[in-house]
Amino acid sequence: MINGHGGNLRPLLEVALRAREELGIIVAIYQWWTALRNELLDMFEEQELGHAGAAETSLIAYLKPDNVKLDQAVDETPRSPLGGIPVYAFTYTHEVTSSGVYGKSSTADSSKGSRIFEAAVNQLVRIVETLKKLNV
Repeated sequence: MINGHGGNLRPLLEVALRAREELGIIVAIYQWWTALRNELLDMFEEQELGHAGAAETSLIAYLKPDNVKLDQAVDETPRSPLGGIPVYAFTYTHEVTSSGVYGKSSTADSSKGSRIFEAAVNQLVRIVETLKKLNV
């Protein structure tokens, strides 16, 4: 499966678990932002990799240029609803950021998005070829 939104991972993992338990099959889940982390760090700073940050915005600007107004991109540091203590907690995006941006999006550009897209497609081709050889 190819996941295009971080919020989908948990339900996809549930589906993968059920497929494994009920059908005996292994389901692979691909997420470009985690699978391409090293490549992304070559193109972007850490604060550009968050939700709606420069990496995501660049990719969408490349894929859907009419839907992205790069001149309106904003930078925002998400608030910590629990005061920054080192724990995980479920929060809604609107609770921690007014713009939806987790970090920096103002540096996005479609040429970087093109590089992300090409890297993801190439990586997916390699993954599919590997999976075919594994016969899973």
